[in-house]
Formats: sequence, C-alpha cells, structure tokens
Amino acid sequence: LKIIGGRLNSGNSVMLRSTVPVGTTRNLAKKILEEKSKLKAGEDFYLSFTPERTVEGNAMKELRDLPQVIGGLTPKCSEISDSFWRTHSKVIVQADSLESAELVKLANNSFRDLTFAFSNALAILADKYNIDSNELVYLANEGYPRNKIARPSPGVGGYCLTKDPLLYASTEKKFPHAKLSLLGREVNKEISEYPLKVLNKFVESENLEISKLEVLIIGLAFKGWPETNDLRGSTGIDLALSLKGKCKSLNVYDSLIEKEAFQKLKLSYKDITKINRLDFDAVFIMNNHPKNIRSDFLKSLSHEKVLLFDGWNQIDKRTAMGYKNIKYANLGFYSN
Repeated sequence: LKIIGGRLNSGNSVMLRSTVPVGTTRNLAKKILEEKSKLKAGEDFYLSFTPERTVEGNAMKELRDLPQVIGGLTPKCSEISDSFWRTHSKVIVQADSLESAELVKLANNSFRDLTFAFSNALAILADKYNIDSNELVYLANEGYPRNKIARPSPGVGGYCLTKDPLLYASTEKKFPHAKLSLLGREVNKEISEYPLKVLNKFVESENLEISKLEVLIIGLAFKGWPETNDLRGSTGIDLALSLKGKCKSLNVYDSLIEKEAFQKLKLSYKDITKINRLDFDAVFIMNNHPKNIRSDFLKSLSHEKVLLFDGWNQIDKRTAMGYKNIKYANLGFYSN
C-alpha cells in the first residue's frame, strides 16, 4: 500500500483482493494510500474491495466463472471497479459497502472450514465405536435430499482455510461467530493429529517401538484435488516433521512434487514408482490425488506386518483387509 500510494495518480483505481479483517480497507488501506499520495480516496482516486475467491488448482477457470463481488468506498468507486471486472468475469455482484465485500470472503472460507470441522468431529466420535467415518457419511447422505455432509479428512490444510477463520474471529471477538470459528479450527487441528494416534495404537498392539519403524508418507500437497503441488499448510508435512528423527527411517512421496522441494525441508524423497517392494512398517496416505497410488499398491506392501493409514479412503477397505500382513486404518476405523 505504501509503494502503491507513492505512485498513485488522479483517476487511478485501487482494488484490494486479499482476505482481511472487516474494516481494513476503510481504516488502514484508505489512510495509507491518502497519506502517501496526497490524494483523496473517492474523489481523486477510486478504492474498492473485490475479494478473490478462486480455488487453488482451478483458479483461471473460476476467475471467469465465479461471480465477482465488488464493494466500493463510493458509488463511483464501485462503478469504476465494475467496468474493469466486466472484462474478466461473467457475473458482477455489487455489495453495499467495503465492509460487506470484506465479510463475504471471510464468510465463504470460515463456513467451509466449519463444515469440514463438523465432519472431522464426527470422525473423532466414530473412532470411539470403531466406525469408518467415510462410510458413515455416505450412509447419512445417500438419497437424503438435505444438507450433504462433507467427507472427513486427516486435517484441513492450505493457505486460506488455516488462517481466514482466524481473521473472521478477530472481528468482534466477543460475538458468537468468533467462538464457532475458533472451535472449528481447534477440531481441524485435532484431527490432523489423528494419524499419530493410529500409529501409537499400532505400536502398542503389535508390541513395537517407533524408533525401529520405517515409515512412508504419501500425498504431501495440502490437497489432492483439484491437483496442486502447494505444500503450505500441509497436514502431511506436519506429520512428517513430527515423526522426523523419531523413527528408524522416514520417506515421503507425492506424484506432483519434485524431490528438491522436500530436500529444502530436509525430508527424504522416495520415488515409489521405481520400487517393486515397499518394505515399510507404516504407510500413511495423506491426500486424495489418484496418481499417488499405483495399481499394484497393496501387493507391493511386502513387510511382514504393515500399518496402512488411508486418510482419504483411496484404497478399498475390504480388499486391503484381505491381505494378512496389512493392518488397515482410516478415520474412525482400525482393523482387528
């Protein structure tokens, strides 16, 4: 804002896109731009908030297809913004104010995080009864016309959903929305620790020691689909770093990520497509990209006793349980 303010000319338009707490555009951006430019917002230059709401992995398509929300400091600011976005987006939606547009972005991502939190809390409950939470969600959704429940996951990662609910909660902290948003974050943080809980159960039931285990983690991008190679906020990376130095060996693999990215994190990359036998004590599948799992995956698990944690139900559970050497687990279920 300081750099832009120093270069502003009369007639320019400034549009903020990033997620911010409500009031940031009016109370912070406007002030800095006016101070640096010596111009007046709404008269000499135009200021609006136009939230970016595209999904990573499909952003270019959604840039045109998603309705573009516009909130201007003044009606003229909104008009100028509108004329720009009509060259890019098919549908324009006018908000009544800067604050309304800011809250739209926070509402979208915070609600999404909360829906995942419900599913993940359900998975934690399912664990108490050794219930496959994905099958449970399928049963709840099948043929039921209202309120489809999202699939549970071993944590909610990425750059947006891990921070935007906190920005949402920072607005009027004593209001109920803040309590809900923060609780959702707590649940999604708790479920990200579930794979470790499963590993500890495996170690205790098989009378093993973590320090002697060879571990493989598959699917390190923060999500599998739409596909991305983004490691920011990755629960798979969190799992790897929590196990690093505690087991005999730790290897990671993701079909979309080069080994150099893992070397920066000092994690050992193993190209499992070039290995016939996956001789590991424990294998964790942490995202749902289909290319991460090869066709002979179950047969390739050659260890005498191996824990397979299927965080996204990428493997047919009953087929996996047909292998005597595989101890299969997912969110809520652990094979006996």
